Amino acid sequence: MLISSWYIALISLVVGAIVYIYIWYTGANKEWGEGLKGLPMSVAHVALSHLDDRPTHTKNFRPQILAFIKCIYNENQHRWMIQHEKILDLLSQLKAGKGLVIVATVIQGKYGEKRDIVEQLRHYLKDQMITHKILNGFIDILVADNVYDGINSIMQTSGVGGFRPNTVIFDWPTSWQKYQIDGRIDDTIVSYLDSIRLAENKNFAILL
Repeated sequence: MLISSWYIALISLVVGAIVYIYIWYTGANKEWGEGLKGLPMSVAHVALSHLDDRPTHTKNFRPQILAFIKCIYNENQHRWMIQHEKILDLLSQLKAGKGLVIVATVIQGKYGEKRDIVEQLRHYLKDQMITHKILNGFIDILVADNVYDGINSIMQTSGVGGFRPNTVIFDWPTSWQKYQIDGRIDDTIVSYLDSIRLAENKNFAILL
């Protein structure tokens, strides 16, 4: 076209550029919204559909980590704090910035009452993950009436398709004695052990 009629070729290029810019700004609303913003979703969908969700052979095992952390709100400093912050350092070293990392925490209460707190905590955890060089990790915050019920729910539902964790990290209780009342083990320890049993039944590797 350029050889036969250069001005028609030039007009075609200009029209093509105008159409491209129009789609860029207005978006292809028919399916994905803005065309280029929908592209990563389409790529992710194709990649996930090709992941095999069958059990992995031992020689191909790669830890995909779900780490449970306990977050505490400091009333004096008016900010969130991670009880055992070294867990994030461990995650950074284990994964070296690669593979699946999900940092999860459970807030006790009702979601309608805790919605703003959840968003504050999400932003805090994002900042902490960047600080500890966990650049490709995900955050999962669940509000539940019971903390261990929330932990069990996350373990059963985290991930999508074949992109799911196969390794779980729990905090270890700092003192077993405080959970013993009149020679009887408190329900907290029973729930903790139930969560470990669930992880074992899910065939997770367990780090404590």
